[in-house]
Amino acid sequence: MRPVVVLLDAFDRFANQPRQGLLYCLLDTVQSCRVGSETQKGLAVIGLTARVDVINTLEKRVKSRFSHRVFRTAGVQNVEEWLDSVKNSLCT
Repeated sequence: MRPVVVLLDAFDRFANQPRQGLLYCLLDTVQSCRVGSETQKGLAVIGLTARVDVINTLEKRVKSRFSHRVFRTAGVQNVEEWLDSVKNSLCT
């Protein structure tokens, strides 16, 4: 089994949904993978947005699932720079 990374572009659109079921299920799965057995390789969800206040739009039940692991970055010049930043964040 390989690690899985889910990228959600326009994360603020998912956060603005009346019921944030997709986010809740994804983040709940991430949390259960971390607690699971050693054979599971892991799951990461990365939300991409230009909105700084997107966390404030999340429901309480969704916020509690991601354990406040938020990495904010400034705009990057190219894709390679962004990928390096993501790799460094995920591998630490």
